[in-house]
Amino acid sequence: MATAIINNFSGGQAEDLRTFAINESEYSKNFDIFTNPHYLQPYPDTVTESMVSGTITDYKLTDVISDINILDGDTLIALGQAGVADSNAKFFSKDNLTEGWTNRAERTSGSVKNNTLIGYKGLAYALEQSGADITLLELTDATTITTRGAISSVSSACKPFIHPGTGFMYLGTDNVISRSDGATVTSYNGIIPTNLRITSITNYGTYLAVGTRPVNGFDRSIAFIINPANLALNSTASISNIVDFGKGNLNVLDNMGDILVGVITTNDTKTVIDNKLVVKTWAGGEVQIVKEVNIESTVAISNIILKAKADNKLYFALSLDDCIWAFAKNKEGAWTLTKDKYVVNGTAVTGITGLSILNDIMWVGFSTAGITNGFYRTTFSTGSPTTDYTATSTYRTTLNPSMPLADRYKDKELKAVQIAFTGATSGTTVVKYSVDGSSMTSILSNTNAAGEYVISTTNETTNALPFLTGKEFQFQIESTGKSKIKELRYKYETLNEIL
Repeated sequence: MATAIINNFSGGQAEDLRTFAINESEYSKNFDIFTNPHYLQPYPDTVTESMVSGTITDYKLTDVISDINILDGDTLIALGQAGVADSNAKFFSKDNLTEGWTNRAERTSGSVKNNTLIGYKGLAYALEQSGADITLLELTDATTITTRGAISSVSSACKPFIHPGTGFMYLGTDNVISRSDGATVTSYNGIIPTNLRITSITNYGTYLAVGTRPVNGFDRSIAFIINPANLALNSTASISNIVDFGKGNLNVLDNMGDILVGVITTNDTKTVIDNKLVVKTWAGGEVQIVKEVNIESTVAISNIILKAKADNKLYFALSLDDCIWAFAKNKEGAWTLTKDKYVVNGTAVTGITGLSILNDIMWVGFSTAGITNGFYRTTFSTGSPTTDYTATSTYRTTLNPSMPLADRYKDKELKAVQIAFTGATSGTTVVKYSVDGSSMTSILSNTNAAGEYVISTTNETTNALPFLTGKEFQFQIESTGKSKIKELRYKYETLNEIL
């Protein structure tokens, strides 16, 4: 008999279920796999935000920034719209997480551009659609919005970016790059070709890196490396380098450790069998594919360009999904892609409209059945932490995880399974298994109890049936109540094998 041990969970989502990697999974949902590679730490639940006056869903909040002091010590600013049927841009504020949002200044015309809220020089800025133009708005004080310039004849916009070297704010609208000092806006529409749309702006050293996707879905996605000092040339002469990210829509581009990271989704549904999520990197030379995973058929691949960066991790969102994705290097230095925090505690939402992450707290705007224009954040309480962990965090292994290569395709009998976890004062820790593609069956179900190291072992299913025999084993771990998963091990015996 042999024993296989899974105690490193930091590899993220596997490209192949039959991978030889010992730390990858089919998926991990709502577990922190980055902080400590040797245990799965559940994330807290998400809870709905509230208003001091009014109904939260009427205002369609999408973005949050911090450290903007406009009145009464309020430092958190949110962006939304003026009312349930009024898309005019409106700002909101509060001082701490548990307060409701207070209505602040609003526009009387135009429509808000979600996901464009940014802090700059101590003030809050955002974009609105003003007829055929996009206007830069400044929240000057709690009751005053000042227009600071407009970009003519554009309709799409990505999140503005503050370049750490130049100190200017850069805007991407359609194929137009604009620059602002907070008081005025200067636009440059002769640099990016008209067949492309700007999706993300970041820096590459002292340069600007401008990510674009094709308008018609057939051209290639390009990142343009631009010297900010040459923007005034307002032509292709401003471009220092052109980086070809290939087919698909480059919907997210960001800088991680002076490496450009691009997130690409499929844009051709006629000649592609499986929708894919591809992460590529560039640091000079050729673009490298570092992760390529299939997307579930239920997940939309629309041109959603929501991104956030915190704690050296790049977060992004897809439509019709239950989690926010995270991409980062794990503690072993390997690029890792995983489903990270739940949007609404495991419910797949019909559309994600906003994403903000400040330190440990995430805000997500979304719509889904029964919740129109929801706005949720990571829960935060000063009481018992276990009350914040009621959602079921799930980790599903690859096939035959950590099994020696020589045994992978032999007939085997599963003899015993053991789970080790840190106890919690509420909730459950559950282990399920599948053999050769069978449905997941519960084999361990523990009511959590306090204790630093809890071990549970079984040689049968929870309904006292013997384990199935077969070639490929797969396991699923489910945690509520904040139990941390430390190790899964299983014992098996090979059967009637000649070789």
